[in-house]
Amino acid sequence: MKKDTSVELARLLACFIVIGVHTKLSVIGDCVGDFSRLYICCILADGVAVFWMIAGFFLFQNTSYRKVLRHTWKRVGIPLIAFSVFIFYFRDWLIGGETLAASLSHTPSEYLEVGKKLLTWTNPIGHTNHLWYLYVYILLMLIFPALKG
Repeated sequence: MKKDTSVELARLLACFIVIGVHTKLSVIGDCVGDFSRLYICCILADGVAVFWMIAGFFLFQNTSYRKVLRHTWKRVGIPLIAFSVFIFYFRDWLIGGETLAASLSHTPSEYLEVGKKLLTWTNPIGHTNHLWYLYVYILLMLIFPALKG
């Protein structure tokens, strides 16, 4: 498929917006709200919405549900699971300063908690709140037929 320059420009703009939203200053400076910082926050608030529009641009082209699920599994699902498992087992060793053995051992209740959170589409792994976008993306791909209809 030939690349559409307007879509690529929108993707570049969205990337800059997402970078800006993660590097912006707090809206409150010196215990007082700062209007200029608030204005910048408002400008930078829609980066994810631009990415959703771009995804919608490509999603409803002549694509089968099976192809969408296979692509989502290969490109998003497997890396998400691999990263989440790695962080689940090594997080306390890498971030918390625990020993490797302590980081690798988990109680049955911790595994049960991970399962419960996954069933409610909640991110089950600590220090990975930024992965919310991928969970929502997978959910949208699962309901692709309803969206296409």
